Amino acid sequence: MACYRVQCNIAGQEENVRNMLLTFDPQAQITADAEQGFVFEVLTFEHGERGFSAIGRFSGSDSVLEERLIDCEIGDPRYPEADLDRRIRERIRLLCLRLMTRATGQTASPWGILTGIRPTKMYFYLSALGFSADEIRERLVAVYGLTPAKADLVRAVAQVEKPFLNNPADQVGIYIGIPFCPTRCHYCSFASYPLSTHGHHVPRFLEALAREIQAVSACLQSTGLKVNCLYVGGGTPTALPDDAFESLMHLLPQSFRIPAQGEFTIEAGRPDTISPRKAMIIKAAGANRVSVNPQTMHDKTLAIIGRGHTAAEVCRAVECIRAAGIATLNMDLIAGLPGETRDDMAQTLAAIQKLAPENLTVHTLAIKRAAQWRHNLADYDLPSADETAAMVELAAQVASRMGMHPYYLYRQRFILANLENLGFSLPGNESPYNIQMIEERQTVVGLGGGGVTRLVRPESGKIERLFNPKCPATYVSRIEEIISGKVKSIESLFH
Repeated sequence: MACYRVQCNIAGQEENVRNMLLTFDPQAQITADAEQGFVFEVLTFEHGERGFSAIGRFSGSDSVLEERLIDCEIGDPRYPEADLDRRIRERIRLLCLRLMTRATGQTASPWGILTGIRPTKMYFYLSALGFSADEIRERLVAVYGLTPAKADLVRAVAQVEKPFLNNPADQVGIYIGIPFCPTRCHYCSFASYPLSTHGHHVPRFLEALAREIQAVSACLQSTGLKVNCLYVGGGTPTALPDDAFESLMHLLPQSFRIPAQGEFTIEAGRPDTISPRKAMIIKAAGANRVSVNPQTMHDKTLAIIGRGHTAAEVCRAVECIRAAGIATLNMDLIAGLPGETRDDMAQTLAAIQKLAPENLTVHTLAIKRAAQWRHNLADYDLPSADETAAMVELAAQVASRMGMHPYYLYRQRFILANLENLGFSLPGNESPYNIQMIEERQTVVGLGGGGVTRLVRPESGKIERLFNPKCPATYVSRIEEIISGKVKSIESLFH
């Protein structure tokens, strides 16, 4: 673990420098001890009509490195003057990134100084200012430090997303959270409670959820709002007992009218929860997209990560979905699972090709604080950054051969190799809900366990968030308070 002492002669920028240093080296220790470790300094800074310049210095281990950054682009008149402080912070972060790369010999993140989870937001920000697609790509590389390949990826995804971002202000999405699973996967950080220990909460939870659904439905009708996408996630909604699942699937289309061209997705992430009856219930409810998530097609890995199903069960689940005639099938994979190599990923992808989903979502393993194995991660044989990157690249190549294009992406904290999660789709089968969740242009009302409501003000784009409890028992005990607060917030925004 390296120790660093940070000095910054630019007012208000020391925390910015610290954050960038920790982004580059998450294990770094920042110390005030002048005699210990390396010294990381930002020495000078100038900004004027000609542009921006700064000098950084890295000293320690009997060596001194200096880096000078000169940027004339910062003064482009298309940038609003109010954003100048933001642009200065970005340039200082780029200076830090370049200096740390030279000082340590480590390869910088392919995402440069972008640490947020939504890289395409930067593309749309620059596009709204009047920059062309080529100009944006140039700035993503030169100003934000992205590799050319990641800049091209951002541009490709943004161009697919753009037509989905112009919905009328009276359209909203609905998310339903079902916080139950057969078992909890070791890497999972979502609202997910095993039925073996929490199954007794299901009846009262569904009663409370029905009240919330009916109240929100009435509120949307009274405010003239229309639902254009409905996403039932969790958890694993299909883990519910058949009769309970059927009752919920009967209630949803009665409460929320989805247009013929709208999206109605059911997460059936655990293949062992899908049966012919469940698939027909989904079809009868009008759902047109189902997600069956193998993560890998190797039984040994499935056991290691606590999935509780086999690759053969994935194939049987897909057969059920296809037999029911549901239009769009998504399948999730994870790159970077313990013990796996690019050859394992190639074998998984070959199996997925035979199943021919319309959507393929490739996640890079991210170990969050709520995951079971975060505290004993050292016990697992995780692939190297290069091996994980090769897996992601291979998945992109196979998706392309399947006729798919990338249509949404996001990043996470603690993600292996500083990579990304990427959704691919056959043209015309994109998930508008996924796009809206990433770009945050549309109000999404979250119901059920762990549901997050995101209220987007049409005139300003400002966002207000409301959080439902994740715990089923807490959700049930607070349901009247939850409904009252949500209805008032929706009415105040749209009246």
